[in-house]
Amino acid sequence: MDAPVGLVRALLPRALAWGVLVAATLAAMVAPVVGQGGGSWRTAAPLPSSRTEVTGAELEGKIYVIGGFGGGDLVEAYDPTANRWERRAALPHGVHHASAVAVGGHLYVIGGYSGSGWGAVDSVNEYSPSTDRWRARAPLPTPRGALAAVVIDGRIYAVGGVGKDGGHAHRNQRALLFLHRSRRSARGFAGLMGWRRAGHGPGSGHSKPF
Repeated sequence: MDAPVGLVRALLPRALAWGVLVAATLAAMVAPVVGQGGGSWRTAAPLPSSRTEVTGAELEGKIYVIGGFGGGDLVEAYDPTANRWERRAALPHGVHHASAVAVGGHLYVIGGYSGSGWGAVDSVNEYSPSTDRWRARAPLPTPRGALAAVVIDGRIYAVGGVGKDGGHAHRNQRALLFLHRSRRSARGFAGLMGWRRAGHGPGSGHSKPF
């Protein structure tokens, strides 16, 4: 019995030291978050339509909510300043689980599933707020739904998703290149991700997609 007790007494100071170190590390990580404080929520004008699995993006100070179940081709824009929604030109065809980004004064809706079904599409549509019109752009190299998209240095990266056959699209596609400047469609392959994924959220930093 003496040996275990002695071992515990010998290890106890080290355990306490590690505990203090871990606690201090966690406190240092949490402190900046807690210190931010300030923010608050308020109720804004509700979305005019009841929809799920939509996509959306901000363009010129307005939030666009696009497609989804309950309105596949529906496009509604919210003005935070006026706290008001307005209907915009419908998509050329209904989609859900698509991805949307804004770049160069235009909105792009990429991929998704068609209508109320689960057939992945390769469509890319560009919206101009000045004319309230859509036009088709160069399609994705592969049909994909539940994908993510992000803009980096004027290029739109369409990442991951589920292919037409139901398999995960193990790809990171660079789909469009400076469309607002060249007015030409272009696409290319940017490489493979380390993991297959769908229904994920995009991000960017240091000119790289995450």
